Amino acid sequence: MKIRNEFVSNSSSSSFICEYCHTAEEVDDGVSIIEYGFVRCDNGHDICISHLDKELQSSVERKTYWDDDYDSYDDQSIKEADCPLCNMSLITDENIVAYFLKMHDMTSHQLVKKLKDHFGILDEFNNYINNNKISHHPFEVKNSLPEKPVVPQTKERILDLE
Repeated sequence: MKIRNEFVSNSSSSSFICEYCHTAEEVDDGVSIIEYGFVRCDNGHDICISHLDKELQSSVERKTYWDDDYDSYDDQSIKEADCPLCNMSLITDENIVAYFLKMHDMTSHQLVKKLKDHFGILDEFNNYINNNKISHHPFEVKNSLPEKPVVPQTKERILDLE
């Protein structure tokens, strides 16, 4: 999912949002985004410098990342291969959910309905998430839901995530 990362307002500043942790920072126009702890990759991902690996983080902070062969210093771009989102060393929650839904041929509304029908209330769901160890492959969803007492159910209430 693409999030618009900056906008122009009547003031002389822009706002940047880290696409991984959603930290937001208002940046004065004309000041390097690096000074505010952000960097942008060639694909337009704005991320906190702290999400880069330590060596790259140091190189960006010292501004030694950009050499004569790489002319993107003006916009503080890092190469796609160095971007933790592009190279998938970090994966956003949105991408994880999208993958899960695709793997199970579901929409988010269908998943929400199944969770609501099964758990009923948020406290039961959170209790399950926080207190149960997963001892199976994470995509064996049908077996990952806790057992409930057998009660007569309509076809609409039967969970079948396959």
